[in-house]
Amino acid sequence: MSASESYSDDSSTSCESDLDTSEEYELEVEEYDSPSEKEPQEESSTQAQFDCNNHQNSAGAVVVPYEEEPIADDDWVERYESEKETARIHFEELQQRLDGTIPTSQWCKCNNCDTSLLQNEYETQCCQEIDRCTKALSSDDVLQDVEIPPTCVLNHPGFRINCLEKWSLKMAVPKYKTKIGKRYRQQGSEETFFRSIAYREFSQLVYGVLGRLRIPLPACAYHAIRTQFPPGDKELTGFDEDVSDQ
Repeated sequence: MSASESYSDDSSTSCESDLDTSEEYELEVEEYDSPSEKEPQEESSTQAQFDCNNHQNSAGAVVVPYEEEPIADDDWVERYESEKETARIHFEELQQRLDGTIPTSQWCKCNNCDTSLLQNEYETQCCQEIDRCTKALSSDDVLQDVEIPPTCVLNHPGFRINCLEKWSLKMAVPKYKTKIGKRYRQQGSEETFFRSIAYREFSQLVYGVLGRLRIPLPACAYHAIRTQFPPGDKELTGFDEDVSDQ
């Protein structure tokens, strides 16, 4: 789930991620020591850049990265631009849902969505608009407990016990670690901590193990979790795919 509220630790194994650190390497270029073989500095740097960007295959031929990749044709560019425009229109609609320009009754199909505790546009989706939510509601495991697939994830047999019960959340804490391998621990209010675990439990309930992938929850799930574990002043920040905490 993709969606974030501040909590004690840096990231989760489901929707949240920590800041990735990447090692930087310096390319060492060996220079000639013999005065008779000195070359202009500009040529050396140019050659170094060429060597850095090109490699030789087993036959000794120079291989230029990506030279075998197909060049985008007009059809690909047209599809790409069309997808960008579709995404832009969709995001504008989500903004209108959040500010009330589009009333909840026009987009909520599960009858449980509420925008009063939502923090940004990413959170304004109904569970019935999310394929994985609808698939989870009609899974074999769910149908073993109910005769008719529920019309909202809040009615999933596993939602309340896994996402709203304090002791279930407490028992779930040990299975989550930050990306640097640290155990979760509470910092700040208990409600904030429980919300952060509940978000991850929901994501696992619907999507399974997500690793570093971050996916926002549906509006109905956010509202139920935040109502059960109400935020204090300035506690909610909302989903943000570029930050580490939810």
